Amino acid sequence: MFGNWKLYALIGVILLGCYGWHVSDKRSAIELNTEVVKASMENQYQEKLDKAVADAIKSTKDMQADADKLKEDKYAKIEANNVQLSADYKRLQLRANRPSPEKLPNTLLGGETCTARELYKEDAEFLTGEAARAESVLIERDYYYERYESARKRIDEFANSK
Repeated sequence: MFGNWKLYALIGVILLGCYGWHVSDKRSAIELNTEVVKASMENQYQEKLDKAVADAIKSTKDMQADADKLKEDKYAKIEANNVQLSADYKRLQLRANRPSPEKLPNTLLGGETCTARELYKEDAEFLTGEAARAESVLIERDYYYERYESARKRIDEFANSK
């Protein structure tokens, strides 16, 4: 039995070689599988990232378009307000100037009230200007409220799409 020790040694060397080849092949298969899974996960992540970036860019462009439209509307309203103010000032040029304090009639003591038609030119111009400024403030307020609502709706749409 010990006479065939060369044969047993050869078989042992072959078995050790096969075992080494098996371990090496197994390690290569694991490394290859790890690389495949890693590449797959990177592709999935990149696709999700690309989609999120595209959605964010689209939402940003849509929000900017909405803001631009709202700004145009605001400027158009302000311009219409300014045109109305100019027209009002031109109409007020025909009114009488306020007389000196000594010559002012004392009509309110008799229980009468004053309407806008009785206002002197200076007083009417002042009140007209204040009304126009108040209208401009309302236009600005409405503009910012609409911008807020537009942004809130876009954010809600974006959050609900996920």
